[in-house]
Amino acid sequence: MRQEPAIGTSRQWRMISALALLGVTAAWAAEIGPPRIGRWPGPLGGPAESVQVVGQTAYVAVGGGGLLIVDVSDPAHPTRLGGHDTDGIALDVALSGNRAFVADGPAGVVVLDVSDPAHPVPLGHHDTEGEALAVAVSGRLAFVADGPAGLVVLDVSDPANPVRLVSREAEPYRLIQDVAVSGDRAFVVDTESSWYSPK
Repeated sequence: MRQEPAIGTSRQWRMISALALLGVTAAWAAEIGPPRIGRWPGPLGGPAESVQVVGQTAYVAVGGGGLLIVDVSDPAHPTRLGGHDTDGIALDVALSGNRAFVADGPAGVVVLDVSDPAHPVPLGHHDTEGEALAVAVSGRLAFVADGPAGLVVLDVSDPANPVRLVSREAEPYRLIQDVAVSGDRAFVVDTESSWYSPK
């Protein structure tokens, strides 16, 4: 039985029970708030942790339910295209070309071919030392926020065999919770790990 990692309240802002589609308009800028124009009504298999949208397709990390792929071309009526139940707990997803990189908690990072969103195909995975909480991709490199194991950089030029290039451990009693990449810099969220339950 899968167990959600106890990682504290700072990630709870990501936990929603369904994928909600919001319209960003001038009304939002006037602090009225963005109106909801659609919602995915179907089962997710877990809490929605993260979403990435490419074109008319949304890729949602849904905890114990793995990766959910949704057609949002009609935002008022999103429809399921496909999905993949990963071995771990899908906490984040990043897209690069036709590949989806899933931060899969205790199972590390999973690489999927999503060229056919209705039938995602596993290509490879890398079992990190910590808990893969978030992932960002830039070119041939994947940057993984790996909890107390710190920041891990993978060479994903061969998606069937991601290779660890380097890592930087988190400070004692801290964990790397999120990561973003811009140019030649990686930006990480470094938080206290009092709520963290390691493997």
